[in-house]
Amino acid sequence: MNIDTFLEIGSSHKVCEDCIISDTNPIPFIIISDGCSTSKNTDIGSRIIAHLAKQYMKFKTELPIDYNKMGLWVIHNAELVSRQLGLNPSCLNATLIVAYEYENLIYTHFYGDGCLITQGDRGLITQIVEYTKNAPYYLAYQLDAKDHKEYDKLNIDKTITTTYNDGTISQIERAYDSETTIGITTQTDIILIASDGLQSFITKKNGTITNLFEPRDIVMPFIDFKTTKGEYLKRRMAKQMKSYAKDNIHHFDDLSVGAFIKENGGNV
Repeated sequence: MNIDTFLEIGSSHKVCEDCIISDTNPIPFIIISDGCSTSKNTDIGSRIIAHLAKQYMKFKTELPIDYNKMGLWVIHNAELVSRQLGLNPSCLNATLIVAYEYENLIYTHFYGDGCLITQGDRGLITQIVEYTKNAPYYLAYQLDAKDHKEYDKLNIDKTITTTYNDGTISQIERAYDSETTIGITTQTDIILIASDGLQSFITKKNGTITNLFEPRDIVMPFIDFKTTKGEYLKRRMAKQMKSYAKDNIHHFDDLSVGAFIKENGGNV
């Protein structure tokens, strides 16, 4: 499968707190980390987390990945790095999404919120992982018992909402700290992972939000590829973002999108 990524700062942000990286060694993978806007230096923290996840992918050889083992390895090493940089561990208040290809599946591990979109024989399917009160469970909460206890008091639930091509919607509620791993066959034409910035597309008039778009409505032009060679996702999305801007459509949150595409995926 061909992979590519796209990153753009949100219209309401001065600093981009998303980080997205990808590689094909030892296997094709894409990693996204999205820093919390209300914590300091999470633009740095998200990069620390993403690059440590990359190190895990490269040097921890067990596949498929053990969800809990990777999460703990990443966040404890991230804490060490942040302290060496003189940063408060709260800079690590960031989500993490790790997606990789292994034995004819694309595994996607969610540590926090995010989006998964597929286009294949069953049409367009979106899966959104989100938390009540817009309060994702960060790996960093495992570093401090007090932080974990305070989060637990919020009574947060995690919901996975799947919207199928015919408009049918299903929802699954899970404990906030439960594993969220989704496997998709590599026979699927297009697989996108994205930060929750995909849920932040709006139109504004006189400073007032007039429309908030559903991810499935905003994403269709993103996957209308004319070719899947080279930086196909960067080209397609950059062009579409210009088109959206002309229509006064913007994403107020940072946006990271990564794509896995079959050799014959898209409109080639």
